Amino acid sequence: MAGNANWSGHPQPGLEVVQPEYYSAPEALSPNDPRDPKYNDSYYAPHALPPTHTGDPKNRYAYGVIPGAGGPPTTAYPGPETGELHADGSSPARSSKKKWWLIGGALLLLVIIGAVVGGLYGGGVIGSKKSQTTDGDDNDTNTTGPTTTDPAATASPTALSAPRFVRQGSPLTAAGWETPEGDTEIFLFHQDDTNGIYYSRFYDGTTALATLNGTHWTEPVEVSTAAKANTRLAATLIVYAGVFQPQVQVYYSGGEARMLGVNVNLRNDPPSGEDSINNSRLVAQPGSAVAAYWPWMTYQSAAGELMEVRNRLQGAFAPSSTWDVRGLGITTDGGSGVAMVPMSAIFRSMAVEGGFGLIYRNSGGVLAVAVPRLDDGEVADGYARSWPSDNADFPSISVELDAPIAAFSVARPNDSAGRVDTFILYLDGTDIHMVYTTGESWEQSSPAALRDVDKDADIACITLGSSNSGSDGKTQRIPLAGRNSKCYFQRGGVVQEVVLDGTDWKKAEAVPIP
Repeated sequence: MAGNANWSGHPQPGLEVVQPEYYSAPEALSPNDPRDPKYNDSYYAPHALPPTHTGDPKNRYAYGVIPGAGGPPTTAYPGPETGELHADGSSPARSSKKKWWLIGGALLLLVIIGAVVGGLYGGGVIGSKKSQTTDGDDNDTNTTGPTTTDPAATASPTALSAPRFVRQGSPLTAAGWETPEGDTEIFLFHQDDTNGIYYSRFYDGTTALATLNGTHWTEPVEVSTAAKANTRLAATLIVYAGVFQPQVQVYYSGGEARMLGVNVNLRNDPPSGEDSINNSRLVAQPGSAVAAYWPWMTYQSAAGELMEVRNRLQGAFAPSSTWDVRGLGITTDGGSGVAMVPMSAIFRSMAVEGGFGLIYRNSGGVLAVAVPRLDDGEVADGYARSWPSDNADFPSISVELDAPIAAFSVARPNDSAGRVDTFILYLDGTDIHMVYTTGESWEQSSPAALRDVDKDADIACITLGSSNSGSDGKTQRIPLAGRNSKCYFQRGGVVQEVVLDGTDWKKAEAVPIP
């Protein structure tokens, strides 16, 4: 196609299942491929982000030195999971961790001072027990931590007025993980009336950070972005070695025809800034839908095609600053919602072909699901399908053009193959409905806890982070359903949190965003 003649793919260290022609064949490219010479530096200059980093340019994207990234590339069909951090079997150096802890301690002190000066705000999220663990992996890091006694656990939620850091109808997205100790950290992103993007952080472990009215939530922190009024957000999370513990990736539609990204890593100074995905110059519809689960992301091209973006992982599945993109052949209308979920609880299986599922509104206005490239013959050894075969019984559901769609996956109980259960939420009027599968079929429900939400509410759900080499060097699977199976939406302008309980939902609680 026009504009693509001078671009070619080159083999890179990483997953050798991805052949060179995978991303260089003309038929795989969008009509508006981001590398089209039409979209040169002068085109992007009016939409450039403000500078957010200082110091060594090599480290501006926070992918500088990654332990274990060297050595032989990770193959497409790895053997049994191991607890090794490095591809060559070596252990990570411990000296760098001390340095990071010192830097982290200094940052924590600054945050405490800022919180005291700025003042705190009361609110109503409740603490709870640690979740269950995933079955069948000696190296699984999703261990159950000790239960703590928290006065907030028995407190009644406080009624909140409309918050100043969340505008009515704000886009919402959230990402989180469980630490090896069993603690939970969640980053919830939202937009205020000036289009600024903020994150509110939840952490239920031991911390010196000041929290809001005794809850586990901290004061919102602004992230420098080029977000607009019609911006949509998608957050996902990298857990890898000592560098990414964790790093949150936030992708969004910003400026004219741009898909952009920022990352948040509390070990960095400053903790947030532009992401390397911006080098890919992704061209999208204004206000494009966007969804992500690391290392994948999807958005809408100018022609309405859903695009697949994948981080070109290095050896040992380490993050890189290089990205690949191709069209998926799925067409959606402008303004349609889309959600992405991992199709395996095991990172090495979901980071390659068949690794993610999409939920979207198709061009006929009906809710649809797909697992792209599942039958290409390049899935990981031992790959097991999580969704019903061919999704033949997926219900026919009409969805409004601008209706939000969200979804998350949890590990299937007693399933050593790593299958997942998937829960899909979509808004119809002022009620959120659910479609879900826990094995052989798709089911529907209309939970009472998800009714009477704001008509312009967005929906955000969390699939917890997974890793081939977690923060302690061991594999980390997506956990079973539990206390962290959470979704968020607005009711009366206030962000609400709901927790899945079996196949029903507990009563919503207000998130204390001031």
